[in-house]
Amino acid sequence: METETYRPARLILLGENASQQLRRQTSLDALVTTGSPPFFLWHTAEDIYVPPEHTYRIASALAAHEVPHTVHVFAHGPHSLGLAQDAGQAAAWTRLAQSWITEQVRMPQPGTP
Repeated sequence: METETYRPARLILLGENASQQLRRQTSLDALVTTGSPPFFLWHTAEDIYVPPEHTYRIASALAAHEVPHTVHVFAHGPHSLGLAQDAGQAAAWTRLAQSWITEQVRMPQPGTP
């Protein structure tokens, strides 16, 4: 919510005159804590609406809080691919997600024997 590239969504969600404080308080990267759930993140470098910097920003916050996460940025593909069927390399995100989620389920949770 803090960057200008996310302005259209910010206007819809927070209004025209959202304060810097409100923008920070509602930015996903600011909401990450050590108790946040694991994240699977994927993006395309060609997304003209939301640049991959947003994905890198949340990934940095997750890493700083030692939250399990993975990041995949595919070179090609527009915004809003959904399942990305027939979208080149980006179509692999569902297979990658399935594998990563399976790995997370098998790993012991912090604080459990």
